[in-house]
Amino acid sequence: MSRRISILSIANDVPHGGDENRLLSFSQHIDRDRFDHHVVIVKAADPAIDARFGTLRGEFRARGIPLIELGMRRPGHAVGSDRLRRLPHAAATFARSVAKLSRLVRELHVDVLDGHIGTGNQLAVATGFTTRKPVAVTTYHAEVFTPRWLWYPVQQATLRGADVIITDSHQRADAMRGFLRAPRAPIEIIANGIDAEPPRRPAAEVAAELGIPPSAIVVGQIAGMVPTKGWAPLIEAAAQVLARDPRAFFLCIGHDRYAPWFRPQLQARAEELGIADRIRLVSYPGHNADVWQLFDVHVHASLFDSLPNAIIEGMAYGKPAVVTDVGDCARTVIDGVSGIVVPPNDPSALAGALLRMLADPALRARCGAAARARYELGHRPEVMTDGLQALFERMAA
Repeated sequence: MSRRISILSIANDVPHGGDENRLLSFSQHIDRDRFDHHVVIVKAADPAIDARFGTLRGEFRARGIPLIELGMRRPGHAVGSDRLRRLPHAAATFARSVAKLSRLVRELHVDVLDGHIGTGNQLAVATGFTTRKPVAVTTYHAEVFTPRWLWYPVQQATLRGADVIITDSHQRADAMRGFLRAPRAPIEIIANGIDAEPPRRPAAEVAAELGIPPSAIVVGQIAGMVPTKGWAPLIEAAAQVLARDPRAFFLCIGHDRYAPWFRPQLQARAEELGIADRIRLVSYPGHNADVWQLFDVHVHASLFDSLPNAIIEGMAYGKPAVVTDVGDCARTVIDGVSGIVVPPNDPSALAGALLRMLADPALRARCGAAARARYELGHRPEVMTDGLQALFERMAA
């Protein structure tokens, strides 16, 4: 094509999350000589939602990436908790969103629609059908929502309506093939690419704010504060580790997201185990790089996952890792080379691996260096961006 290819990326919102950071990274690194890239956010900003989930709107602005805001209100604002009224209101909001997006497609001369998880994917497919434009959807599993009777046909229609399905791990790609049985669209595996940004605050200042003793060896996990991220087995493993190595300190960073009850439950369990003074369960409001600089060992104890951004961030910062064998974690963190891989939901195996790391500074240094080398090879943002750009060029042609 003689002119630049125009891509419209559609996200329902931009809370702190893996796919939202993926979109931010792609938006920053895309080749502006070859592509016109526009990012549209469907839902209006909401201070209460942003306080609970975080928001990347400020990060987009700080990097000079303009956002097109559709400003659609959430169903709860209009009809409260009345479920009988929420569904018709959501359907009407969806239809208005498609109409607005279709106008944008025409005004911006869009060549490819790029949907991002959940409602972003559904809107991209519907807008692509309306405007006859090719659609890529990015998802990490067959996303379940309420009402449950509606999610299966909607997910089937969304994934079957796309021209390309993008995900970040082989395991999730296989799961989606099983969900669809006979996928119409090809499934492209393109791993995330993460920038290793410098910290914005001194390490000593952040450690003091979080109450971390200067002599501690810090084991850290960054993830949503939800059960699937393996926080409960990590608490059990922490008790076993601290019984044998009291130098350890566990720093657990995550937004509450959909389970505000979960953090108090974990805190209560830490108190029962007598380790509450050696563990912090916090939703750090600052930049992730501020806390990464405190970690001596990165742990990711997920029970279910694709390829978490935290795994790649840890590699970018050269952190030795102990991870569970879910999603593509074991393809990314190589057991015995850049970290240790253990079975999910096995506190004793997790504790044993962490104790090995804590007891052996040479192992930590060796695994950290190997992790950084693997990041340079396959997980820089330029690598991800090149893969997505090549895909969008094929779709536009």
